[in-house]
Amino acid sequence: MRVILIIVPAGALVRAHQLAASGNQTERRHSMNRRPLLIAISTVAVAAVVAACGGGDAASEDGLPVVASTTVVADIVENVGGQDVEVTTLVGRESDAHTFEPEPSDLEAISQAALVFEVGRGFEEWLDAAVDAAGGDADVVTLSQGIEPLAFEEDAKAHSDEEGDPHVWMTAANGIAITESVAVALAEADPDNADVYAERADAYSAQLEAARDEVAATLDAIPREDRILFTNHDAFGYFAEEHGFEVLGSALNSLTTEGADPSAADVASIVEEIQASGVPAIFPENTASPELLDTIARETSVAVGSELATGALGEAGSDADTYLGLLQSNAEAIAAGLTGKEAQSSGSSG
Repeated sequence: MRVILIIVPAGALVRAHQLAASGNQTERRHSMNRRPLLIAISTVAVAAVVAACGGGDAASEDGLPVVASTTVVADIVENVGGQDVEVTTLVGRESDAHTFEPEPSDLEAISQAALVFEVGRGFEEWLDAAVDAAGGDADVVTLSQGIEPLAFEEDAKAHSDEEGDPHVWMTAANGIAITESVAVALAEADPDNADVYAERADAYSAQLEAARDEVAATLDAIPREDRILFTNHDAFGYFAEEHGFEVLGSALNSLTTEGADPSAADVASIVEEIQASGVPAIFPENTASPELLDTIARETSVAVGSELATGALGEAGSDADTYLGLLQSNAEAIAAGLTGKEAQSSGSSG
């Protein structure tokens, strides 16, 4: 694909957007009526850009151009789309989607995409503005649609009290629902490959079903009365509901990593709660700072377990470098920490 970039002085490009009415049977938010008005660029130049880039309405030689908000979303889309899609990921590995700021290259990718896949429920609070700024004809596919939302705790810092917990991908069962939504969206955008998308979705769903069984078997090592989680970011609501865990430390477990740190009184309350619970380990997450958790671990003399992957995949080559790996490695880390089989020193998330 050949891309022509036209650079104009600041203020020379004005965009006027008219958003299409939302909603259809696949729960997608359409943006087909976004039509940028280009000032100070000739009609010939605009035509050259469109011809060179090709737009995002049909699959190119490199596959249907799509954008995924996070690495978890991208991995699912790639498993369903295979060689028939070209995926651009916005938020990278071990990066925090809450504090992400799109770059010009991200807007360019969005402008040329046929589809933009998001989690939704306020998880990517910056994405609507990015899609509007980018222009183009991409349909935004909200993958949390159709999954029953969990309510936030009353004192948690929520993305949106109305939308519910966005961390839907933290169970394999929800991952299967997301996979099905991806297959439907790809088939509608690229009908010629609908059958192969369905076949890949079925195969990947089977892997997720197997992963669900493996996670449950791994967690069987933890007695029901010991299934208590303390982490530094509250991403485990759906996991806890499916596997019978209690998530404690709501002052610590803010639902957004950009929330304010707990007060001294909050920390004292958390320390008391941890000591009363008798948990052997607390867990850091890969997209949140471990500093506060380290402090609490020192004051409680509990171990800091292995890092859990939540909002993003781990680095390439790590146990959590795929979505399937994320699910299993988290289960293994939690089981090791809560059964005392992991010997990490207190106050260090290493």
